[in-house]
Amino acid sequence: MKFIKFYCGFVEVKRRNYDAYYWMGKKRDLVARSEGGKLQSIDVSYTNDIDPREIEGLHKFSKLNDAELILLTEDIEKEEDGISFVPLWKWLLR
Repeated sequence: MKFIKFYCGFVEVKRRNYDAYYWMGKKRDLVARSEGGKLQSIDVSYTNDIDPREIEGLHKFSKLNDAELILLTEDIEKEEDGISFVPLWKWLLR
């Protein structure tokens, strides 16, 4: 299941013509760079029961990089502590 979630995010990032990366050694699903050079750290959680380590991982990434932090969920949509919680289906339709 983890691979399917990652693959879904990867395909969408490539469709948007962003450069896509996997941050080796750190628990990040996907790092994307837009045409304008802005980094996005995208964690494909696809659940409404968010594990605190998902949020911790995004914050660790943000300490090292100036990036937009996105956590893809099943249905949660909110902004909290610099993280955009976005339902996966809504992110795919952007």
